Amino acid sequence: MLTMLATLCLVASAAEPQAPPSEQPQNDHQSAVLVNPVGPVAAGVATVLGTPAFDANIRLHHMHTNSIGWTVQADFLRAMVMDMHAMHSSVRAGPRFALHSRGLTDWSLTPFGSVGYTTLSAADKTLASYAVLGVGVEAGRVWVWNHFALELGLGAYTDFPVAYRPEAEVFVDLEPERISPIKPIVTWSLGYAF
Repeated sequence: MLTMLATLCLVASAAEPQAPPSEQPQNDHQSAVLVNPVGPVAAGVATVLGTPAFDANIRLHHMHTNSIGWTVQADFLRAMVMDMHAMHSSVRAGPRFALHSRGLTDWSLTPFGSVGYTTLSAADKTLASYAVLGVGVEAGRVWVWNHFALELGLGAYTDFPVAYRPEAEVFVDLEPERISPIKPIVTWSLGYAF
């Protein structure tokens, strides 16, 4: 499913007609690849303190014109608490609207949809698993110096589990909430603009 979503985004961007030169983004930077260093650093600290964890994320922005583009983000988290392993991977994607028609480095608004998958396991036995679907919105800005990019943003999202599969008896009555409360998004990312 993750591959299908990424393929859909790539096909949509390739099939979109090119904007006239007057509508091309104003600076030389139409795209940026960014990572949020907080998650990997926190996972490293947790590992050093005795709770093995790994976090990876990557985000791609691309502006087709000064006003509109798209954002795709992939996340992966694995943590071990006592003898239980938790693993979550997700992809989110949506259109990116530049609020003042200044391309990549403008203030932007990005509504998005997300899809993810979570598993809980112990001693190489899956205890429970479920898919996650979500929606949200994020507002933010990218600043670029030469090719170095810094992104800051705030937003909110909600998600809900689908296809919950308890494989251990203790998890049969522990189904996740049907719809989660609204959760905040705080974005702080570093990367490369091109």
